[in-house]
Amino acid sequence: ADNESLPQGSYDPNGPVFISYRRSDGHRYAMLLDTLLRAGGLTPWRDLVALPPGENAVRVKEAMKDGISAAVLVVTKEIKNSTFISKIEVRDLVKLDKEKNSDFSLFVANTIRADEYGEIDYEQPDKLISGDHGLRYAKQYALLEERSELRQLLADLLRQKFRAIAPELKERELRIYTSKAATNSTQRHDFTIRLRPDSRTEIPEELGYRCFQQALPIFTESLYSHDFSKVRLSGFGQFSVDWALAAALSPSRLELGNFSVQDPNGNIWEESLHHRSTKRRCSVCGQYQPDQRTFKVKVKRLKFSSGPLHEECRETPPKMAVMFRLNGKANMTAFNEMVSGLSGCTEAIAIDVIGRRGADVIPEAEGFRLAREMHRKLVEYSHNRSAELHIASNLPVALTTLCARRTTNLNCVLHELGRDLKTGGRRYYPTIRVQAGEPNYPISEVFPQFKAQFDPNTVPVKELVNLSPQPVSIYDEENEQVITWPAVVEDDWLPVDEVANPSVSVSHNETAVNLTTVNPAGDDQHPPRVPGRGYIVPRLTALSSCRDDFFFPYGEVRNDNGDLLGARSLGQAPASPDSFGSLLPLLVNRAAEKDEGSSEAPDLPPIDPDYQPIIAPLYPPVQQLVSPVTASSPDKKTDKKES
Repeated sequence: ADNESLPQGSYDPNGPVFISYRRSDGHRYAMLLDTLLRAGGLTPWRDLVALPPGENAVRVKEAMKDGISAAVLVVTKEIKNSTFISKIEVRDLVKLDKEKNSDFSLFVANTIRADEYGEIDYEQPDKLISGDHGLRYAKQYALLEERSELRQLLADLLRQKFRAIAPELKERELRIYTSKAATNSTQRHDFTIRLRPDSRTEIPEELGYRCFQQALPIFTESLYSHDFSKVRLSGFGQFSVDWALAAALSPSRLELGNFSVQDPNGNIWEESLHHRSTKRRCSVCGQYQPDQRTFKVKVKRLKFSSGPLHEECRETPPKMAVMFRLNGKANMTAFNEMVSGLSGCTEAIAIDVIGRRGADVIPEAEGFRLAREMHRKLVEYSHNRSAELHIASNLPVALTTLCARRTTNLNCVLHELGRDLKTGGRRYYPTIRVQAGEPNYPISEVFPQFKAQFDPNTVPVKELVNLSPQPVSIYDEENEQVITWPAVVEDDWLPVDEVANPSVSVSHNETAVNLTTVNPAGDDQHPPRVPGRGYIVPRLTALSSCRDDFFFPYGEVRNDNGDLLGARSLGQAPASPDSFGSLLPLLVNRAAEKDEGSSEAPDLPPIDPDYQPIIAPLYPPVQQLVSPVTASSPDKKTDKKES
């Protein structure tokens, strides 16, 4: 199998970015890279689960045969233990990188530190991966907590993609697709932006928003640097995502009339500088009726009960809550709860788009006019743009997206409707702050979801149900039994869901020992979430589930004879997979050297358990990232695509 040749036609400028990594210690890096690429409009390809070597080889070969645009090799210490990566993946990727007739590039994300603080060891990739592949001459990017070049890697991948598709885009607009989940759409899109939704709140994960915050200015600057003059947005992932994207493509950079939105029904919402016809065929007589405006915008002041005005709020801009509604309809219960939680809120309004005779389908021809009227109302009621606008929406995303294009000088906090973890109902979550007029943005702030998702006190547990096959007893420090949950019958207990596959053997003193690869399976048998209820389950089930309502016995308690009595306490696995908090520093280059005209970036603050907003600094300037300068390397490799 090692002598198999690379499948023909493996390079495809519109194909995914192949991520090669060692699962044992590279999974968290690959997951972060995957999330950042998706937030930047690129499609990654990586194995999400460990597979037996033979099956894994088939999948990799199929991916390469289908076509990939670039590859990123994540180098970690344990990559030396993978013969598959060195003999199949890296060998074929290096071969493809050397082909003269393709624009394929192999990039290296290096996590191995050199002796000097903040420096990577450029020689380690070749030392850890058997065979001299010449990786020391590849473009290498530091992936260290004190120095991360992930943003530069994204910029170079985007530059390569824009350059590859530029010739075919001279006569048409750039097409950007946003999605909540993987899509099987047969339409052609140049870039797809997707933020993975949280399985519990159903809004995008905080890590996705943070990656989007870093990726969006790089994406838009790359777009402008390649002189694309027309953009069409479609798909609709989330209200907040599309709003931020449209705000980044403001009329000051992308002229009015050069931006359009395609709704899920295929209708094109354009920025028409002249009034477009809204003639409609009469359903009775079949004749076209005269031009008419079937929808109008009205503002209604709402009664509300704001949160307490803390002393620190008196010196901050006034807060105003805004609800976009279609025909006065929206989840006002969730909105009122949102307003009541806003400390210092001075006003609440509803901006209603009202259809004649209760019509609820807005004609795309009226979209631009309605968007301008909505924007004028926002400016009018925001105290001359000084207020902090907390916006929730029940309008078509196509309409709010057109409105967002004009909000350059507004301070907008966008709220998404998701699942309330306390009640199981619906609530609005603050997600991002969009200030398009700020440099290197428009997303100036990402609101932590730590309090809402990962604090065990968020949903107080008042009942515990034992779903393990044995009784569970808790003992105090004096070895006195505190409480016992009896074992449940076999039909009711939650088994350890796993998939086992034979793997390569290991050896001890030249004696081969059979090895089985065991992976957690799906959660089809997991019980539904019930507010106030927790479940005692086997340890492996809890650790693999990422559910904060799963608990397991922790800390053995034995008698004088060594017999197991029970546990000292219950254990709880973190609800955030892959140590979410530890990934945040890798999004920002914290140890970048000072450049002329820029200042050193401050440290990225940790997540605040008191739910205070975090501003993630952007460094170096975006314009520097999208310039032709490539990542540093001890031996400057000539870029064959630019020579």
